[in-house]
Formats: sequence, C-alpha cells, structure tokens
Amino acid sequence: MRDVTKTVASFGGTITASKSMEMGLQFVFVASVFVGDREKADVLRTTLKDMRVNCTWIPDTMKEAGIKYKKHTMTVEVQERAGIIFTLSELLAGKGVQIKDMDMKTFQDKATNKMLVSLEAELEVPVEVPVDEVKGLLKEAASKESSMVVELSGEKYE
Repeated sequence: MRDVTKTVASFGGTITASKSMEMGLQFVFVASVFVGDREKADVLRTTLKDMRVNCTWIPDTMKEAGIKYKKHTMTVEVQERAGIIFTLSELLAGKGVQIKDMDMKTFQDKATNKMLVSLEAELEVPVEVPVDEVKGLLKEAASKESSMVVELSGEKYE
C-alpha cells in the first residue's frame, strides 16, 4: 500500500476516501483519488496498472452536469440471495439515485438458521426527485422480498 500511496502523491493526487480490508486470503485497498487534471490522471492510472494495481476511472457525469443531491442513509436487512444488491441498485438508479458508500455483511440468523445480508448505504438523491418516490420504491421492494426490512433516513418499511 505504501508504494501505491507514494505513486498517487507523486502525481499530485489526493486520496479522498479509502477502505482497506482482508477478504479471504487477499488484502484489498479501495480508494477514491482526486488528481484534478485528466491528463495526469490518465498517466497515474497507467503507472498504477504497471504496478499490477486494478485502476478504473469512473467519471461522475451527473455532478459534472451540475445535478445537485440530497444525502440519505439506507439500511437493509434481508435473506441472502443472488442478485439482491443488483435489485436494489437498479431500482435506485432508475430515479438517478447514486450509492456513494456501502458496507455489507452476511450473518446467520440463529433463530431461523438462514443467512441474512445487512447493509448500510449512503445515498445521493437528485434534488428534483421527491424523496417520497424513493421511499415508495423501497417500500414496494420490501413487500416483494421475503423478510426484507428497509429504512431510509429513519423511516422503516417491511
């Protein structure tokens, strides 16, 4: 990690958010880096790839277009199944809602012996999208999923 952060700094980059963790036998470091100059960012990305670092530039085209957001927190607890995160992210994306940060854990419910997913996500909802519309989508999703509980900024849906 020292070599990666040194390289970012040498290009005038700043790590604006990061998370590191051990996943199985692998060490994972994820970072959002601001360079400010797209040409420098391209050279930095190439340099990091040469160091065997997976690096992707993801432009925030909505913010570049001047779209303003309201921040909300979403918490979800649901029985684990393939595609549950995709279902939620696709639902939110339909309204232009961005998931800016998400922590997810799986655990076994001792009472039912089923595997559950618990996640907390920071959402950015475009100001022109009424929050009630987003709440309605989440409430509808919760009604369709077995044992799903969703909260958006403190309001609970089951």
